[in-house]
Amino acid sequence: MGPRAGGIAPSGTAPSGAAPSGAAQPGVAPAVRNPLNRSAVLFIADGLGPAYVTATRMARGGEDGVLNLDSMPHTAIVRTYAADDPVTDSAAAATAMACGRKTVNGVLGQDATAVYGQHDGRPLESITTWARRRGLRVGIVTTARVTHATPAAFYASHNDRDLEEAIARQALGADLDLLLGGGREIFRRALEIGEANLEKRVAERGWRLVTDAAGLETVAAPADRVLGLFADDNMPYGPERWKMEA
Repeated sequence: MGPRAGGIAPSGTAPSGAAPSGAAQPGVAPAVRNPLNRSAVLFIADGLGPAYVTATRMARGGEDGVLNLDSMPHTAIVRTYAADDPVTDSAAAATAMACGRKTVNGVLGQDATAVYGQHDGRPLESITTWARRRGLRVGIVTTARVTHATPAAFYASHNDRDLEEAIARQALGADLDLLLGGGREIFRRALEIGEANLEKRVAERGWRLVTDAAGLETVAAPADRVLGLFADDNMPYGPERWKMEA
């Protein structure tokens, strides 16, 4: 996240030191007159835990392997249980990161009064909304579908993470500047259109669609709201891309 007059970065943790103007309402971040002169990036390695980090160290350099993240000055361990289960899923975990509240597995952007797949809970304010109230530009970048639970928790409110067509429609109405990842097919189904009409339909909702690196390079930030859909499904892993390019 960065100041509105500056560049675009993925959504991140709340910058400190914001001074609200006017009285605050419970649960709602008040608007402020001046944007914060700082930015933040929240980087999520989905499903990452100590075992994965250790395995990666060994794969990269044996028992003495060192990763870039080992040079960071602070390390924290958190308990990731969901409100209804000792083992969290992506939806509940990302909602906790995006909104600061635990919820039940399968639910996005709502509190624990929601029942997965049955009824909504109370909506929660995400860090992306918090940032926009403070004059920051906000973007989300993912290697998964942009409607997948982890990125979706930062802009969507839904009691079923698997209803990605509904989440795609929420994405088009979200107050974001940048949304990059996979999931073209989800958007085509959500809008009930073919490939040829996708660019026109998202443009009607205020987005510029790009589908490859060349298109992304033509974006003149910060003028455009950019929806980048670079694959029909999740973005392919490196070895899969190399096979396709061979």
